[in-house]
Amino acid sequence: MTFRQSLSPEVLAEEVYNRARIFVQSSRHEGFGLAAIESMACGSALVTTDCGGSRDYAIDGDTARVVPPDDPVGLAKAIGDLLDDEPRRRALARGAIAHVARYQWDPSSATLASSLEAYVAEPESIGVTIG
Repeated sequence: MTFRQSLSPEVLAEEVYNRARIFVQSSRHEGFGLAAIESMACGSALVTTDCGGSRDYAIDGDTARVVPPDDPVGLAKAIGDLLDDEPRRRALARGAIAHVARYQWDPSSATLASSLEAYVAEPESIGVTIG
């Protein structure tokens, strides 16, 4: 195992994600999980826990293997199954690449900006109030 930190986006993509056959996200709770989705976009098969934010992109059996949080045996089995079944690992990786292609910075930030503008203009219109 090698621990690396503060990598540039280029090094992260080329030397970490593109070399990983399987990316493991074993969080109990996670927001969107940018590292997991970046690894998927680079061709890694994802093994993740059902930690919240990954539900947007980790579809068990189609784009990832998903196990319950705090289940190390299930996590190890999911990893082992993919290591033992290269065609299945590749199929998950292909499904992931196709699925995560919809997540692009420009359209996502435009959607966020318009949602925030709508909220500022009329908070009740989106059913969320603060305070």
